[in-house]
Amino acid sequence: MGNKTTATYDEVKQFLDQLKVWLEFLNGYIVYEKKDKNEQFMVDMDWDKADKKKEWILKLEPEDYYEGPDPNEKPGANPVWKFGKRIEGKLCYI
Repeated sequence: MGNKTTATYDEVKQFLDQLKVWLEFLNGYIVYEKKDKNEQFMVDMDWDKADKKKEWILKLEPEDYYEGPDPNEKPGANPVWKFGKRIEGKLCYI
């Protein structure tokens, strides 16, 4: 199996702090991977609206961290960080 990448608590906190500034104050955006199961989940959770996705991303805490940063499959794109959070009774991977 592949190696799981891990970051320290402080690295995760720094990443989330930067992400929140990017989204809230710099009007940044996030690119979501398009997969049928992801699209259906987004509709089921009422996350097909951009502000709903942003709302939950802004609630992420270092304790929600799962893995990363991993290299992005798309050349030149930012690394991928992975989080898991129980939302409305469902485990969500973000």
